[in-house]
Amino acid sequence: MTDYRIMCVTLDQPTAHKHIVGVGTANSPSQPLVQWTIAQLRSALSAGDRFYTYAVGSNAAVVEPFTCDCGYITIRSSADATLANNLDRLRECPR
Repeated sequence: MTDYRIMCVTLDQPTAHKHIVGVGTANSPSQPLVQWTIAQLRSALSAGDRFYTYAVGSNAAVVEPFTCDCGYITIRSSADATLANNLDRLRECPR
């Protein structure tokens, strides 16, 4: 089991609402990003790996599989008492 810190997200650009379609991981902000598709990330989760977000002054938020009400298969950060570590708050990954 390996832990991966998500540093950024890649979003699609639909007309109704956005979905996370990829992420970038690194152990620290100074390291190069490793890009993951949602399919790769969900496969790694199924294999026992752990993905999380972190914000200074808050706890880590574990990332979990999620299926949007519209049927889109993606991920989300687990609910906790702060918004600072939510996937929606991360910067967009460079393209």
